Amino acid sequence: MLREVAQALENQFRDTDTVCRWAGDEFVVVMPAVDRGLIHEIVDRSQQLIDELEIATSSGRMVKVGLSAGWAIFPDDGETFERLMQCADERMYQNKAARHEPSEANGVRR
Repeated sequence: MLREVAQALENQFRDTDTVCRWAGDEFVVVMPAVDRGLIHEIVDRSQQLIDELEIATSSGRMVKVGLSAGWAIFPDDGETFERLMQCADERMYQNKAARHEPSEANGVRR
């Protein structure tokens, strides 16, 4: 499952970006020279891609996974690796909570 998600993410980003597994089911994408204004568009596009991905298990059953995303921009959000990761982690938890809130528009969970 992790390989499928990693491949989908790698195909989503530029050749100059680096997608790597961080821990467990977490990934980090390093995107040099990305415009701050594009971050939400990139996150939305990536989440939609993963939301639509169907992965076959070893038993042949198809499953879906989701993507919660956080981000940090150097040097605006921090100048050390630790601070950047802390900022991205905080945003990831905010993003995860927002994706699991009931949608007011149609009463369906995102």
